[in-house]
Amino acid sequence: MPDNIKSLFRHVKVVTPDVLKIAETVLELGQFDKPKDISKKLIIFYQTLACTLDKGNYDWTLRSIKQVLNYSSLKMRDLLNKQRNDPKLEEKDALKKDSQFIILKAVNQIIKPTLRSADIEI
Repeated sequence: MPDNIKSLFRHVKVVTPDVLKIAETVLELGQFDKPKDISKKLIIFYQTLACTLDKGNYDWTLRSIKQVLNYSSLKMRDLLNKQRNDPKLEEKDALKKDSQFIILKAVNQIIKPTLRSADIEI
């Protein structure tokens, strides 16, 4: 490309997103307890799925992780609203257990329907 035309274009550098940091931030905004630990576990789980299952049939990218994170954030928001309305449910230990359960439920709701029956057994 000639220099006079080359000067009209900006240099672009493509980088991969830091999925761990994005997951941690979304969980922190969703008011999860220990978002750093949960995001590490979730990313390791996704990396394991990406290595184990056929890559041609599944999407294990940031898009899929964001679906799980958004679903779990909505469920956490619902749980927090229930706790605010009902003073009996305001136990901190229950929230810690519920935050991990919510992530597991989100993974089950988002990922399981996309898996083939042979892959569910894995």
